[in-house]
Amino acid sequence: MSEVGAGSVPPRIMTGGIRAVVRRRLERVPAAARAALRLAAVRGRQIDLPLMRTVLADLDGWLHACADAAVLEVNEQTWRFSHDKLRENLLDDLDDTERRELHRMVALGIERAYPDAAELAPTLAFHYQAADCAAPSLRYSLIAAESALRQGALSEAVRFSRQAVALEPRLQVPLLERERSRACLIEGLFGLGEYSDCLEVFGDLTALHGERAAVGRIAPALRLVGAALEHIGSLARELAGRPPRPSPAPRTSVHTKLSYVRAAEAYVLRGDPVRSATCIFDMLNSGTHDGDLVMQSLGNAGVSFMLHGIPLYRPSHFYLARAERLQAQTGDARVSANYSRIASAVYFAEARWPEVLSQAAQSQRKAQQTGDDFALLFALFVRALATFYRGEYAQADGDVAQLHEMSSRLQNAHFLVIAGLLRSALALRRGQLARALDESTQTLERIRRSGESRADIFVRGHHALCLLRSGEHGPALEHARALLHAVRGTRPTAARCLESIAGMTEVFLELLAHERSPARPPKAGAADAATEAAEAVHTLQRFARSCRFARSRAALCLSRHALLQERPLPALRHLTDAHSYARADGLPYEEAVAAAQLGSWRVRRARTAAERRAGQQLLQLARALLARIGAQHDADDPAK
Repeated sequence: MSEVGAGSVPPRIMTGGIRAVVRRRLERVPAAARAALRLAAVRGRQIDLPLMRTVLADLDGWLHACADAAVLEVNEQTWRFSHDKLRENLLDDLDDTERRELHRMVALGIERAYPDAAELAPTLAFHYQAADCAAPSLRYSLIAAESALRQGALSEAVRFSRQAVALEPRLQVPLLERERSRACLIEGLFGLGEYSDCLEVFGDLTALHGERAAVGRIAPALRLVGAALEHIGSLARELAGRPPRPSPAPRTSVHTKLSYVRAAEAYVLRGDPVRSATCIFDMLNSGTHDGDLVMQSLGNAGVSFMLHGIPLYRPSHFYLARAERLQAQTGDARVSANYSRIASAVYFAEARWPEVLSQAAQSQRKAQQTGDDFALLFALFVRALATFYRGEYAQADGDVAQLHEMSSRLQNAHFLVIAGLLRSALALRRGQLARALDESTQTLERIRRSGESRADIFVRGHHALCLLRSGEHGPALEHARALLHAVRGTRPTAARCLESIAGMTEVFLELLAHERSPARPPKAGAADAATEAAEAVHTLQRFARSCRFARSRAALCLSRHALLQERPLPALRHLTDAHSYARADGLPYEEAVAAAQLGSWRVRRARTAAERRAGQQLLQLARALLARIGAQHDADDPAK
């Protein structure tokens, strides 16, 4: 028996023997103490002394009686069952009715024993659920979900939110409570990067207000037109100095409104800009009609971001200024964090690095204050991407490591993918090809496991480039074609797409050059290679119109494409543009590559000593820039 109590079971004792030993041990407990012992077993292995005081007049006497029977013990000043088998036997002997009653008694005892029972909401939700008490279980499930969100425990938040939603059919739950549970679930799913599930719950949320989902291709577009016209009318009234049309009552609660922000972002990340824009205009119209400054700020920031991606820069900054003014009036830290996040993304596309880093820092501070994990991850991502493109690779290493650590802790699949991409891109720029390929391979595998197939547009083209530089032309072409098919007919605008789209374009151009090499006989697939290369270059051009910081990369690829078409003058013009753009946008790596190619061009075609010196100076500039940022690139053979 002593061996059982100490947690070491003799090998000669079979299961039935262990059960007999445990039963004999429990039978030594006085009969009057056994009911409380069953209650303690339901609570857990460790004895909850405040709870037991609510049901026992003589707690010390009960503890010592159970200890004399070797059922309870003291370990580091904590009372507990001396072995799990003892507790398990007590639980096994309970029938369903008794088990439910004991769970109910435990939950009631915890509420009496602890003044702030909300801190134990997860425990209370569990016990009331096991007791089949739907109303208190739903209440504590929702409290537990919101608490988990504040602590960054996203999986827990999703679990408790789903539990609350599942209990609703058994109760007459007020609309506000149903909105809260779904809003919490949307926040948790979005933070985990589970965008499809997030949008499914958003559809359920809007259905609470009788809104029917727009299906097909025409209905969503018509709904967007209606929402946009409604906003234009409201804006015209405002600019004319006329008050907005009064709304008899808010059309949606604050919980629903805040969920529109996440839904708009999730639609963008799922490649559905029409529904995203509709969400944004719905936010703006709702805020205008209800006089809700919070929603007006969120809506104006959303419109700014949307217009910037078209791109319509002046209207974008008009709405961004409105969002800044409104967020200052609200005094709401979460709204301020959202504004800074949108502003950092808008400034990023324009390569305005000081503003980018300033807004990212503000967003990070506000996100830490409000416990908004997505905003915090986004701020870390923006900072890491900015330091990467500015050529501050040592700083970027630290930023990416921090992004990876927090994404792993929060189990956010989306930002884990971005961290993997940046680690691979940093390795590639440093000439660490094997490491770059390994990182991109692992990142694609992570995407496959997560089920977020849309995220591969951020990685696949870069992975194709890594494969190409490793000499694996067949797999490189396969991945490049897969990405080209995925973005065909879409308009990628996210800054994190650049490495993938530019990598895809470089792969097609390199393979086209390989096809047109004089050492190779003409092949039937040469026309396909030319068509794919042209489409890839056009895709990169369209991306650069939305994200101006990509224009130097686009110009470099346009130059290479013109050369392959035997058009040297346009090639030189694009190359000169690439160098000017990179210098203006503060992109040292792109400046070095453009300077190396431009210098090589001038050296090869120099007619005078002065022209040759100018070309050599550009080559020296390229080497100096590469040495300063710690990148690897053959400035003497720019084609590499």
